[in-house]
Amino acid sequence: SRVCREPQKLPLPSPKCPSLKKQPKLKQPVVRVEKTTPKSAAPGYDLWETDFEPKLNLEYEEAGEHMLRYTKQKLPNKPSTARFKPSLLDAVAKPDAGASYNPKAEDYEKYVMKIAQDETKLMQEEERIERSRKPKHESVVTYAEKSLEETEGLVIDPRYNANDEEEESNVKEEGEEPMETGEKITISHLKRKTKKQKLNAAKEKKLLREQKKRKEIEKKQHDVFKAKNINKELAQKEQEVAEKAAKRKKEKFLKKMTTRQKLGGGEFKDEEEPFLLQEELSDSLRKLKPQGHVLNDRLASLQRRNMLPIGGPRNKNKLKTKLKRKFVEKRLVAEVTKGSRVM
Repeated sequence: SRVCREPQKLPLPSPKCPSLKKQPKLKQPVVRVEKTTPKSAAPGYDLWETDFEPKLNLEYEEAGEHMLRYTKQKLPNKPSTARFKPSLLDAVAKPDAGASYNPKAEDYEKYVMKIAQDETKLMQEEERIERSRKPKHESVVTYAEKSLEETEGLVIDPRYNANDEEEESNVKEEGEEPMETGEKITISHLKRKTKKQKLNAAKEKKLLREQKKRKEIEKKQHDVFKAKNINKELAQKEQEVAEKAAKRKKEKFLKKMTTRQKLGGGEFKDEEEPFLLQEELSDSLRKLKPQGHVLNDRLASLQRRNMLPIGGPRNKNKLKTKLKRKFVEKRLVAEVTKGSRVM
C-alpha cells in the first residue's frame, strides 16, 4: 500500500542587514567595451597635387622650425651655387649622322671630311711649333753662299773680281747726276733770321694765340644757347655706352659658359671622334666593331663643361708667403760699437 506523505516545511533563514563597512575598490577599473562601427574607406587623393607636409600650429615659430629640421621634415637651405651649371653645353652631345653604323653616302663623306680637316690643322700646328724651335739664322741664305752654290765646279780666273766692277758702276752712276743738272743747290733754312724778322714772327705767334683763345671763349658763350641739344647728345652717348657695355658683358658671359676654362695644372685634350673606314662599314650591328670608350667620353664631357679639373704638375714658380726675420740693432736699444749694424 502506498502512503502519501506531505513535504516537510523548513523554516526560512533570518534576513541579514547590510554591513556598514565600505567595500574595497577594484584594483583595475572596469572598462566598458563599446561596439565599434567599421571605418569607411579612405578618400582618394592625387599623389602629385596633395601636400603631405604636416601643418604644425606651434606657439613659437623657432620651435616649429627646430622640430621640422630635427624630424628631417624640412631640409637645410641649399647654397645658391648648388644648382648653378658652370657650362651651357649639352651633357651628352648628339652624334653626327655620318657616325651611324649604316650611314648615307653624303653624311659619311661630310663626317670623314670634317675629321680630316681637324687632323690637318693639328699637323700644321705641330709643324709650326717645330719650325719655331729652330733658330732663325739657320734658314737665312747669304749672297756669298748663293753665288758659291751657283758657281760650284766652275773655274774662275783669280784676276776677275765681280765686287770691283759693281763698285765702279756705282761710282759712274753717282758722278753722272751732277753733270746733268749743273745747278748749285742752295738751302734757305740754313740762313739766320734778323732781329726784326724774329720780332715779327713772335708778334704773329702772339696774335694767333690771342685769336684762338678769343674764338674758344666765343664758342663757350654760344654753347649756352645749345644746352638742350648738348644734353640730348650726352644722354644719347651715355645710352650707347651702356648698351655696348651690356652687350660686352653678355658676350663675355656666353664665351665663359660655352668654352673650356682653365681648371687644374693639366692641359685639356678632347677625345677623338671614332670613325670607320669605307671597307669597315657594315649593314648589320652584329658585325660592327665597337670603338671608343664610354668612361673616356664621360670624362672628356665633364672636363669640357668645367665640372672636373685636369691634374698636372704643381706651379713651382709660386712665391713664398713666409717672410724672413730680420734682426736690426737700433740706436735707442744698443750702443754703437765697432761692427754693429745701426739703422
